[in-house]
Amino acid sequence: MQRVLAHYEGQTDDEAVVDDEEAVNFDLTGLPPISPEAIAHLRMHVRGGGPVEPKFVIEEVTDPVEITRHQAQREQARRNRDWLQAHWPDLLPQARGKFIAVAGQEAFIADSPEEAWDLANTAHPNDDGAIDQYVRPERGPRIYAYRW
Repeated sequence: MQRVLAHYEGQTDDEAVVDDEEAVNFDLTGLPPISPEAIAHLRMHVRGGGPVEPKFVIEEVTDPVEITRHQAQREQARRNRDWLQAHWPDLLPQARGKFIAVAGQEAFIADSPEEAWDLANTAHPNDDGAIDQYVRPERGPRIYAYRW
């Protein structure tokens, strides 16, 4: 756990962006899509700050309509992620220490994740590929020390 924590705490802003992009681009080919109910459950626990129980439900989705919906959602999330990557220089000065939600290739900056999501959902209610992230307030390298 300490090694994982050190990895993420020791990242520069640029390294964190690359790490986030790699996570989003993780190849899920051959894996069944996650059900909307499972995603909603995870978002509720993560956003609410409550404990996240280590439960995973894996189900095979064979419904062609559901698979097509999932692929469209993933494509919309990719477009939102690409838009965010292209517009970081415009967003960073006012986004530090805040939350960003991107929907419809438009950024919504707020003090809380709930507020950012509400703004994004109000402006683009049909974009089910919205993304969000917290922007750290500090700039430059971070130095941490650990004693054994």
